[in-house]
Amino acid sequence: MSNTERFTATIMGREYQLACSSDEKANLLSAVNMVDARMQEIQAGGKIKAADRIAVMVALNLAVEVLSSKGVEGIQVGELKRKIERVNKLADEALSPQEPLF
Repeated sequence: MSNTERFTATIMGREYQLACSSDEKANLLSAVNMVDARMQEIQAGGKIKAADRIAVMVALNLAVEVLSSKGVEGIQVGELKRKIERVNKLADEALSPQEPLF
């Protein structure tokens, strides 16, 4: 089991105390760098000044990217999720007659 690491991350000049397992730290640091870069970019654009509004814009932009990103073999994330749910439903239906055997 991984140890929990605590560290300080800086986003738009503000420090945040974060904690995660040691095997997740690299991903979290990448996320911190991505969010910081996006926020700095929006701030440099000059149209939005307040940090909270900039954070909301970055969150919305990232959410749109995730929802419209391509997954395996060009399948969109939402479509992939629906297919997984469908497979789970079919598996449940196929296994339900077997329940009395257990």
